[in-house]
Amino acid sequence: MEYLQQLLATQGQLIELKKKQHLFRQGELDAHFYYVRRGFLKAYYIAESGKSFVKSFIGENTSIACLSACYAEQACSYSLVAQENSSLIKLPFSLLLETSQTDIKFANEMQTLLIQLAIKKEKREHDFLCLPAEQRFIQLKQQWPDLFHKVPQHEIAQYLGVTDVGLSRIKTRLRA
Repeated sequence: MEYLQQLLATQGQLIELKKKQHLFRQGELDAHFYYVRRGFLKAYYIAESGKSFVKSFIGENTSIACLSACYAEQACSYSLVAQENSSLIKLPFSLLLETSQTDIKFANEMQTLLIQLAIKKEKREHDFLCLPAEQRFIQLKQQWPDLFHKVPQHEIAQYLGVTDVGLSRIKTRLRA
């Protein structure tokens, strides 16, 4: 992502977040693309009932944007909060679009980034719909071994789509 890194370095705005500080909240407008230089964040939904659902965890050297807010100018569909002190680079999404229209190499990088995002979403959807919670837990431990030291158990349960009790039972079964 050479061309994106150049744009981040020359046009980006450094953002520092303290632990538990929100970058944006569900229902707000935010038309920015963010690159995580340092830290760890959680994206989550709040249902009308007040129940929370973890959408994803975002680590270092990854990017995130609420595409419906950036592209369709809708309110953010989820909230993004720092799980630890974090440093991000912020770019207006409109700058990404404009640069993509005038620079084919940059446009190719953006296309690759969007395809990677689509593949990641497709895998999460497949796993959530087709795999038992125990298997999702095992995969999560393999993919994010340090996650379990950074995130409370109830948030891992929310990400896996199980209750805290259900997650405790999974852990007990796997220890046996």
